[in-house]
Formats: sequence, C-alpha cells, structure tokens
Amino acid sequence: GIGEREQARMNPVQCPRVAVNQHSGMHEGQEVRDEAYRMVVELLVGFRRIVHRALLRVGGNEWFEKGCPLEVRRRMLERQEVERAVDRSSTESDDLFGHATFADLADIIEHFAPLSDVLRPLAPSPERLCADLRTLEELRVKVADARAISEADQSVLVVLRLRLREKLAGARRRTHPDEEDLGDVAAAVEHPPDSPEITQEIVPEITVE
Repeated sequence: GIGEREQARMNPVQCPRVAVNQHSGMHEGQEVRDEAYRMVVELLVGFRRIVHRALLRVGGNEWFEKGCPLEVRRRMLERQEVERAVDRSSTESDDLFGHATFADLADIIEHFAPLSDVLRPLAPSPERLCADLRTLEELRVKVADARAISEADQSVLVVLRLRLREKLAGARRRTHPDEEDLGDVAAAVEHPPDSPEITQEIVPEITVE
C-alpha cells in the first residue's frame, strides 16, 4: 500500500541526506539541513496521504485516472523507474503515488476541482494550499541538492509543519469529542510520519465529508 515503503525510500529527498552526513565539517550547517530534511519528510508524507485519501473519497476506484493529470503520472513513473532501475511492468497506482512531490500534489489539486471542497480544512483556499505546496517544493529541492538552508527557509518549514499538525489534531478532537486528555493528541502528532496515529487515524479524518 501507499504507506508501507514511503519512509524507507522518501525519494527524492533521502539520498542527498546521506551525502550531507558524509561532510563531517560544518557541523552546524549539517544539523540545520538534517532538521530541514526531517521536516520536509514529515510534510511530504503527510500531504501525500491526505491528498491520496481525498482522491479515493472523491474519485473512487478511478481516482488515479480522474485525479492525476497525465504529466504528473509521467513524472511519477519516471521517478519510480529511476528508483527501481528499470521495472516498467510494476505501475500499481498506490505505489506510484508514493513518488509524488509537493509540486505534483499542487498540480493534482488544480487539475481535479472536486478535491478543493474535500481539502478545505487545510487552507483558506485551494490557491493558498497550492502556493504553500509549491513553496515546500522549492525547499524540498534545496534539501535534495544539499544546499544551504536559511533561517527564512527554516521558519517556513516550522510554520507549515505546525499548521499541518494543528489541523490534524483539530480533526482528531472533532471526531473524538469524548477524549479527556487532549495532551494525547499533541503526543500523537509528534510520532514519526509512519506511525499508526498519523497514517491510519488522523490523516483520513482531516478531509471533510
């Protein structure tokens, strides 16, 4: 399924992180890049799963054909082929979607209008959501290229990650009104992106019915 291999590969962000870690000098810059990497990973996995869930809800069994423009499908397939170094035969859509970048997600939201209503809790407007995703794409590329991360870049990542976590926690409060200790919710969103709290429970609930 879409969640099983994402954290292991996290293309195309993962490889540069290894390269960054090979440079033992400039320790502080490395720490900044590593932290930026972690935030990009969390945001990319989170947004992929939210958009995937929304596509399933709106598009049903034809979510991939209806919701993903041909150009986006082509880009995801190319990334999958690079990673697998070959196998054109394996194009299962769920697995392919695990190669979507922030830019792909923005293109999908712009392409498939019904998603806008479903994803309303994420941003004041679909335009704002897509703009945020494209900003994140610029930062993902920076991290992937092991380029310097500025304080402004860090601030953007921190703000967008905090906003996403707040939305997820708010969704959980709405769907679990009887929970007495909301501290548990805060703890839940601190778990790594692949934890059950994020992937199986909170993320699906952020989309509106």
